[in-house]
Amino acid sequence: MATVGRGADQYTVRFPDGLRDRVKNAAALTGRSMNDLIVAALEEKYPATDFDYFDLGEFLDRVNSARSRQEKDDLLRVLQDFLRASRGAVEVYADSNGEIMLHAT
Repeated sequence: MATVGRGADQYTVRFPDGLRDRVKNAAALTGRSMNDLIVAALEEKYPATDFDYFDLGEFLDRVNSARSRQEKDDLLRVLQDFLRASRGAVEVYADSNGEIMLHAT
C-alpha cells in the first residue's frame, strides 16, 4: 500500500506566476486541499500501470478473446496507459520462448 500523509514522498514545486493562486482558488471552491488537486492531476496525467513487463502476444490474445467491446476497449486502454506512462521508453524483445515482450525502461 502506498504511504500517505507526512510519511509519503515529497517534492518542492516552483509554480509559474499565477498558477499557485489558480490551484488555491480551485481547492477552496471544491473543498479539497491544494495537494489533493495537484496529486489528482498528476495521477490523471501519469496513471499507474499494473505491470512493468508484459507478454504482448498473451495480452493481444486477451484483447481478441474479450467478451464485449467494453472489455476490449478497457484492455486497450491498459496498453495505451502503459505506453503513455513509459513516455517512449519501451523495450520490445523476444523472450527465451520467442514471445514478444514489452518492458518499460
